[in-house]
Amino acid sequence: MSNYKTDIKEFLCVNKKFLIYNLIVRNLKIKYRKSYVGILWTILIPAVNAIVYSIIFEHIMKVQIQNYPLFILAGILPWSFFSSSITNGMECLVANHSVLNKVPIPAFSFILAEVLTAFCNFILSLPTLILLALIYGIDLNIYSLAIPIGVLLLLLQSYGISVILGYTFVFFRDLRFILSIVLQIWFYLTPVLYSAKMIPPNMELLSWLNPVGIVFHLFHESIGFEGVGNKYFYMIPFVWTILLLIVAFFVIKKFNQRIVESL
Repeated sequence: MSNYKTDIKEFLCVNKKFLIYNLIVRNLKIKYRKSYVGILWTILIPAVNAIVYSIIFEHIMKVQIQNYPLFILAGILPWSFFSSSITNGMECLVANHSVLNKVPIPAFSFILAEVLTAFCNFILSLPTLILLALIYGIDLNIYSLAIPIGVLLLLLQSYGISVILGYTFVFFRDLRFILSIVLQIWFYLTPVLYSAKMIPPNMELLSWLNPVGIVFHLFHESIGFEGVGNKYFYMIPFVWTILLLIVAFFVIKKFNQRIVESL
């Protein structure tokens, strides 16, 4: 049992906080180097996307959701975090192969740093959502407590998926192109632009099979949008989170020694 506790701490880089911090700072400096707008892009890009989707879906396709710009932004912000974290997390081991070949650093620490870098950008973009919620007069209520729960679940799921993809990408480079296609499909299968209540009953299984789908519904519900009323519905993301972390943990245990040799 003590060995597993040590392995879990290592998996979460509990004893390597200084290393993770420095990797995050490095990632942010590289991303915004020579950029005039800098970190404000974390607000501008999702805001522009939300405006475009709002025009298309609310005014052209006539989606009937109250405060739709707020609804979209509550989905776009976490999706931007999720997609960027698993994309960058997948490629970071190959991108840092020269460092891994010279310095004895756990490979998965680079993946965690990429996920936390995307998470920092996500946190910095949240004031836009809060401001829009205030403009629409949304009051915080008991459902707003779901926000930190949803954020934590999405963070852990992003790390688990990124580890699985990152280690697989070392051996299978076509995964980069496959993931770009999968993310496009995944985006529309996830209730980012539409409510989970709009999913037909005969397609409800898609929500259960989507690891992050119900997490996005939690974000929408936490800022005042209507819930689905099924208590078992909310247990699914917890099950998916545990499952993904277990798979990622055993992927590291099995392939960690081979990663450096295969880069």
